[in-house]
Amino acid sequence: MNRLRRRRLARVLLLSRLAMLGAYGLLVVVLGSLLIASPAEAVFTEFIVNGEFGTNASPSLSSWTTANTANARASTNTINTSGGNAGFLVGSTGYFTSSFAVLGDVRGRIGGPPRGGTSTLSQAFSLPAADGDRQVTSWNLTVSFRTAFDGKYDSEEDDGEPDRFWATLTGVTGNLFTQKSNDSPAFPDCGPSTACASTQKTLSFNTLYAGLLPGPYTLTFSLFEASGSDTNTAAGIDSVSALGAANLAPVPEPTTLLLWGTTAAGLGGLAWRRWRRSRPSE
Repeated sequence: MNRLRRRRLARVLLLSRLAMLGAYGLLVVVLGSLLIASPAEAVFTEFIVNGEFGTNASPSLSSWTTANTANARASTNTINTSGGNAGFLVGSTGYFTSSFAVLGDVRGRIGGPPRGGTSTLSQAFSLPAADGDRQVTSWNLTVSFRTAFDGKYDSEEDDGEPDRFWATLTGVTGNLFTQKSNDSPAFPDCGPSTACASTQKTLSFNTLYAGLLPGPYTLTFSLFEASGSDTNTAAGIDSVSALGAANLAPVPEPTTLLLWGTTAAGLGGLAWRRWRRSRPSE
């Protein structure tokens, strides 16, 4: 008699544990369904600091590394309000509507010294290898900026060597863009002056670079002015941004949780049915 009771008690305990397992499995199914229905939203991070180069009231190159002629100016500066090939005037207004950076001239409109050498403006940043407690496998980085490039090109006096304006990003093969003073149409061979025709080259750049590995990067703008020539150019830069979205390392997939939970729930249901069938015989 005692043996029968112990056997019945053991069976009840086993069935109750299976039932609890089933309830837990149902909970996992619900949570897994929520994970599938509500994926995490992408979080974007801006990696460029002072991409607007201060304000009109206080132009600034803070957070940027500079070489040679790099400087910051207000949108009301002469180089932005001068027409012809002496500045960045577009129609009746300057191309830049707020503070911006300049390469090629240290003051005033296009045409001042120096007339040769390479000027650069760059900023280094790092794409993190972790986002909180999650590992980052790669980054999708959207790089954007606005530029203007104008001046004089005299092919007879510079031995055919043009001035060049370009940008690079470490980790990306080749230049982001390249413009030359002898591109078609070439800059005029007069001035630089408000009386000379303007053939300035403007650019609104916006490109996604996917799959960049975590690590250090540098965005650099460069202007080369052919030394000893009668070519004289300048470039303006504004609204620089490097907006990144992290690709996170995978976690246990919700479908795996659903499979495990469904199995557990099935065992629980089987235990409950066996308990129902065993009641009349007890």
